[in-house]
Amino acid sequence: MQNTDQEVRPSLAMISEQWMVTPTSNPVDSRPAVLGELKTYVDAETQTEPFVCSPVVQVLTPCRKRKLVEIDHACCKKKLELQPIQPEPSFMPKTNTKDDPIQESDSSDDESDAEFDNAGTDYDSDTFHDEWVPDEDEVESDDENPGNYPKSEINWLKETEELYKESKSIVFDSQLKKLFQRCQSCGAHVKGVTKKIGFLNHLQKGTATGNLVLSGGILYTGNHFASTSAFMTSCSIHFFKKGNFNSLQRKYLWPVVNHRYLLQHRELLQSLKGERLILAGDGRCDSPGHNAKYGTYSIMHVTTEKILDFSLVQVSEVNNSNCMEKEGLKRCLENLETDGQIIDTLATDRHVQVTAMMKNDKPHLKHRFDPWHLAKSVRKDLVAASKKRECTNLVPWISSIFNHLWWSAATCNGDPHLCQEKWKSIVYHVAGIHEWPGFELFSACEHEVLAEEQRRNKVWLPFGSPAHTALKDVSWKPKLLRDILLLADFVQTGALKVFHGIMAKKYFPKCQHYSYNGMKSRTQLAIIDNWNAGRDITTTEAGDPRFKCVYPKLQKKWVAKPMYEEKSYEFVDYLIRGTILLKQGAINVPPLQRPVLPANIAPTPSGNKEDIIEQHMSRFH
Repeated sequence: MQNTDQEVRPSLAMISEQWMVTPTSNPVDSRPAVLGELKTYVDAETQTEPFVCSPVVQVLTPCRKRKLVEIDHACCKKKLELQPIQPEPSFMPKTNTKDDPIQESDSSDDESDAEFDNAGTDYDSDTFHDEWVPDEDEVESDDENPGNYPKSEINWLKETEELYKESKSIVFDSQLKKLFQRCQSCGAHVKGVTKKIGFLNHLQKGTATGNLVLSGGILYTGNHFASTSAFMTSCSIHFFKKGNFNSLQRKYLWPVVNHRYLLQHRELLQSLKGERLILAGDGRCDSPGHNAKYGTYSIMHVTTEKILDFSLVQVSEVNNSNCMEKEGLKRCLENLETDGQIIDTLATDRHVQVTAMMKNDKPHLKHRFDPWHLAKSVRKDLVAASKKRECTNLVPWISSIFNHLWWSAATCNGDPHLCQEKWKSIVYHVAGIHEWPGFELFSACEHEVLAEEQRRNKVWLPFGSPAHTALKDVSWKPKLLRDILLLADFVQTGALKVFHGIMAKKYFPKCQHYSYNGMKSRTQLAIIDNWNAGRDITTTEAGDPRFKCVYPKLQKKWVAKPMYEEKSYEFVDYLIRGTILLKQGAINVPPLQRPVLPANIAPTPSGNKEDIIEQHMSRFH
């Protein structure tokens, strides 16, 4: 991941520096008070921005109207000459109004005075005095100083950092309104008059930045709009609609994800040029059962555990959902061969169509089976056989037989016939026979001679017993023995199973439906996140690897699992930054293309809606 970022980031970083130039903001208005028609904007977002004076709207405070407030304020130490508004450095809020010089106004415009008087300032003597100082908690509150930065460094009107890094808050309306009950300059109470004078959100060419960042956060972290919106609604927090999210997703989020994926994908393929690749492949449907709409086939480089390529197949492109895995593998292999990659070995599960395709269409490639899939099938058959009353003695041996298959593939040194003979020897070992004739390569057990007590306490399966016969029928099945030959290279797809089991469940779970581009983009996100694979195991202060103990229900015993380093999610920051830059027009990213596919996977048109409803309501349909 680090190498990718070093090559990919420079162009974006250069643009980011230009984009991060601090925009100028209007300082506190210092020219004569002129009231114009207030511009009204409505924004239902949770992100807030300090009030910024519009060029045609003046925010008047009591201390700047000498005819209205004929009192010498303690904070007004000197008079400042009023000047027209000029682009100046942004206003820096002070922490103690008593020591701050406040600008005064010499305007004598009666019309302006009358209009301001209607704005709602209360000048009762008991609530308005000349030596008002904010309470200590009003200036020392942690809420006024997010991040615990020094107060002298806070500037709410300057964008000194990138927008997506700027601190954001969820505020209560009632608490926010309290800030406007008293003039922060002179202490006068303000009557309850509401005037909308600006946006509560940064804008990027007409789009609220908060909407853009929130939408990116939902997609880039593997969340979903429905659950996020439900959470916001339950907390009574204003949130944008699904239509806004879908629009932003289509225009900005998907293209940025695709751009990052292609850069990362190209870097990986370039690094493997000229190497004879050992790959693992597996498919995943978007829903349980045999009625899936989409099938995703992924190819992983076994050595690095990185995804080399993937293919998304819609069921309407093939005869039925069972054919999607074969079609996906075919496309992936064509893509890699077109790119000039040298494929030496491919390990898959025992899918019948995939096996036939590799045998007939790709005879130049070494096709191997994943030992885990084969061992899982054997375990299933043994469990079914052990449920018979006369075969219960087979139960204690199932775990050992499973391990024996794994050991046979791992220790055959690439010899398929040795792998097969080691596997067949299990029928002798379980009967207490540790030497046997008739095998050419493996004719005796490799374990040490068992002690008399071990032999006596072991529940052996005598030759010819129902349990032994059942084991032999399962382990010496002709098709299984042929498949055992394809375990010789011991190429595992376990890391690919982890990718499908964890990453795919996070970004595109089977309980959610997505559009074609939605599935494609979320698969790309899962592949980007999968670059965290290969992390080192954490160590103790003494340098020993760290483990944790877990109790898997399937194994029914405590096992040790290594503890790896924390994952890196820097790609999320990268994607959000790219999203903002794309919206600003600072970078050019092409949209995510969709192949020409039917909008609906139904083989026939829907027909008349009324007829369908009538048929649904009738018991004779």
